Amino acid sequence: MTKTELEAEQKVLEEKLAELPKKRWNIVKNIVVVTLLMIAMPFLPMKGGGNLIEWIGFKSAIVSCFLFYIFIVVAAIYQNNRKVDYEISSLEVDIETIKRKRIQLDDERNGI
Repeated sequence: MTKTELEAEQKVLEEKLAELPKKRWNIVKNIVVVTLLMIAMPFLPMKGGGNLIEWIGFKSAIVSCFLFYIFIVVAAIYQNNRKVDYEISSLEVDIETIKRKRIQLDDERNGI
């Protein structure tokens, strides 16, 4: 690869790296959907007939849905942050590799 190709590739990777922190907020739309499902869940019909409120009572249904909701939201946020962190570190490694290749090309051209 030539030096200009490496510079162009590095620029593209740096642009992707700048956009990645914004991906952390993509989880918000998923949390909204899960919230709506958790609100509706106690009222949805079950397999054996009736709904969750009739089966275990109103308070128990709300508490169990709330605990399930908390677990799902925490797991989703954690997983999303891990994914974004992995992508950031991967791009940083790629950028460093390109910088080393550019330095190596410069050294070869200068005869070092």
